[in-house]
Amino acid sequence: MRRFVLLAVVVFCCVGEAWADSLVVFNSRSDFLSQTGAVAVTNISTTGYSFFDVGAGFTNGDLSFDLVNGQSTRFIISDWTERLAGNDLAISGLESADINIGLSVGPMHSFGFDFVEPQFDKNVAAAFVESTFSVTLMNDTTIVGSFTFERPNDSAQFVGVWATDPSEAFDRVEIRETVGGIENEFFGEFYAGTATEPVPAPTTVVSLIGLGIMLSLTWARRRSRARS
Repeated sequence: MRRFVLLAVVVFCCVGEAWADSLVVFNSRSDFLSQTGAVAVTNISTTGYSFFDVGAGFTNGDLSFDLVNGQSTRFIISDWTERLAGNDLAISGLESADINIGLSVGPMHSFGFDFVEPQFDKNVAAAFVESTFSVTLMNDTTIVGSFTFERPNDSAQFVGVWATDPSEAFDRVEIRETVGGIENEFFGEFYAGTATEPVPAPTTVVSLIGLGIMLSLTWARRRSRARS
């Protein structure tokens, strides 16, 4: 039994070493959700609005969206792109927004969203400019971390980030279009989570349990033989 305990410790330590960096950026939604345990915290795609136009902040699900003075002027939810299912969020002006997380989510450590930048796709409002965005994670007035992103055009993309240090929880995300213009980018659903360690894959847990049973049976057989 001691061998099994030692082996289990070694396995979990090896998993932990793969996540040594405190800020991990994702471009795969499936990897992000499976590793962070994050869940959808908005229902933008299924709101039922055919055209929801608001020139101020609004709340959807557990998130509150605010415009950025001098950059963004309106939020509009509609079915803008066929690249994402259902409705999507467009932002007039530069695609910049402050996103606050509701208290029901808890101390947030992961955040992500579906994203499309159309170039030759429909609903390009002006001459195309390749956009670059910055994302800053805030805990009240303290900067937890930041990163920049670009994504391939005319396809469904994903942007996610995970702060794995337990001391680096955040309650607001500031998205800024640092390079670009008034041409459109679209946002789909948003996701958030509170975990700071990788969620064990079911196959890993099952394998460890099976390994433990096998080692226990082997140890029991050897002990029985030694007695006889």
